[in-house]
Amino acid sequence: AWALATTGGFWTDPHHDANGAATWVSVSTGAKIWVLLTPKSNDPDRVMEAFGAAAMYPQDDPPTGLEEYFHISSILLEPGSILWVILGLDRQHGANALG
Repeated sequence: AWALATTGGFWTDPHHDANGAATWVSVSTGAKIWVLLTPKSNDPDRVMEAFGAAAMYPQDDPPTGLEEYFHISSILLEPGSILWVILGLDRQHGANALG
C-alpha cells in the first residue's frame, strides 16, 4: 500500500496504476476531481493509439481532445469521500487536486 499527498492545482497525466487491478481514494482535506478514461474501441491497435494520445499531454496542461478515443467520466471528491475503482489495464485515470 502507498499514499499520495498533493497541493491544490496538481494534475496527474492520464495513466493506469502499476498492476492495473484496482485503486481507492480517500480525501482528507480539500477536493479532488477524478477523471476516468475508458477506450471507445476494443481493438488493441486503437487502444494503443488512444494511450499514445493520452501520453502526449504535459503535466501542466490537462488533456483535451481525448473524446475521440475515450468515454470520459469525472467525479468530484470532497473530504470524507471514498472512491473505489476497478481499473483494468485498458482504463486510465487522472486526478486534479483543487486544494
